[in-house]
Amino acid sequence: MGAAYNLKKRFFDIGVVSDAGDRKKINEDCVLVKTNYVRGEEIGIFVVADGMSGLADGKSASNLTVELISYWWENYFLTRMLDGEYISSILDNLDQAIDRINHQLFNYPEKRGTTMSLMIIIGDIYIIRHVGDSRVYCINKSIRMASEDHIYAEELYKKGYIQKDDPAYHSQRHLLTRCLGVKKEVEVFKDFDKTKIGDIYLLCSDGFHAYVNEPDILKILYDKRIFTMQDKAKELRKLIKAGAANDNISIMLIRQAEREDELSFSYRVKQKLSSFMDREGTTGE
Repeated sequence: MGAAYNLKKRFFDIGVVSDAGDRKKINEDCVLVKTNYVRGEEIGIFVVADGMSGLADGKSASNLTVELISYWWENYFLTRMLDGEYISSILDNLDQAIDRINHQLFNYPEKRGTTMSLMIIIGDIYIIRHVGDSRVYCINKSIRMASEDHIYAEELYKKGYIQKDDPAYHSQRHLLTRCLGVKKEVEVFKDFDKTKIGDIYLLCSDGFHAYVNEPDILKILYDKRIFTMQDKAKELRKLIKAGAANDNISIMLIRQAEREDELSFSYRVKQKLSSFMDREGTTGE
């Protein structure tokens, strides 16, 4: 790709929700949000890792993955970006870092594993590295899944053995064919594309996407009464009814804007509305 990305002074609005759900005591999901300014523009790395509870210690696997990716970002990526190194060379190093994470998890005496959905946004490009059944979505009035599911049911579907609406698909959807830590080598899904102002990116664990539908997601994301990405993430969490969350749930929303003022506009409107209501003696309910 080279280093020819487009600096348009873009900034982020981010929302994150992660909890254990209703049936599990421990949240084995782990999330990472790191943003920094390079040449006056905000860039970021975003990760959702879902530790596998059926193995020895899913929490430690997802934590280790996020910790080592964070270390790579702070100690390698940012330095090379400031030095003007080519993006392709930096991403080669990222792939090596992911291989090292996989090997470190694999070499534990007791087997442990985790999914990983990773997105880097630099200017007007995004980069994805993904393994497992967590997901990355790109949303702009419609939803497009930008990752792929590494599950046994999906393999059967691609081979024409079952359809996605078959009961067999749903009964096999929790069987992973790829994750970090279980095999000595793992094939990581890779992608990159252009970003567009107004795009929203959703990273989530299967504890969220398996229990909601796309129209409900879109309804919340484009509800003008819900201002910030954090507020929207909280509303998305409410789509799973109380008592129905059988798994850990992680939801991460990222939206870009070209000017910082654009992001803060919603906050200013909200503050002015609140001030107006206080003066008028109303609560807005």
